[in-house]
Amino acid sequence: ILTNRTFGVEIEYFGTPAAEVMASMRRRGLAVETEGYNHHTTPHWKMTTDGSLNGQYARELVSPVLSGAAGLAEVKKCLEALRVRHAQVNVSCGLHVHVYVGDLSLDRLKAVAKQLVRDECLMDLFIETCRHDAAYCHSNIAAHETRDANGTIQRARTTKAGQDLAFAAFFDAVDAARNEADVVSVLNQGIRYRKISLN
Repeated sequence: ILTNRTFGVEIEYFGTPAAEVMASMRRRGLAVETEGYNHHTTPHWKMTTDGSLNGQYARELVSPVLSGAAGLAEVKKCLEALRVRHAQVNVSCGLHVHVYVGDLSLDRLKAVAKQLVRDECLMDLFIETCRHDAAYCHSNIAAHETRDANGTIQRARTTKAGQDLAFAAFFDAVDAARNEADVVSVLNQGIRYRKISLN
């Protein structure tokens, strides 16, 4: 479903010189500049390095703030620019999506947090198996699983509210959150690099 909610992406790759990718992007009408590693939002795509990446010519492309169909079209152009220049990915590469949720009420943010953790397995269908609980992509589910005395994960689904018992403590903690910072703390569990991370 397309909305005008703003978003941004980070696309990691290797195998093609930055100048070739940038030229390919510019031919597609995308403004792109080389920058050192930083967390600044820019009005253009930025080509930068990332210490977590492996491979010759490893780089990260960071989008400007995007929205709606026009934003998705920019992402598609960027991916096409990488494809025609034969850019590659390996287990160190990822595609990160940032979505603005600062306008959500506390109750809505709690609902989103619960749904995202509950549905992590659906996201895993789009992610290589080797990345399911990687160093920069920790599982949100694993942080909240309940295990019995033998270490077996408990996943019974027979509570009054129909909630997964493995997540009951997580849902209770989210419900008890008094503000956005509390929701962030419960979801991230002290680790920034989660599949779903609130900042």
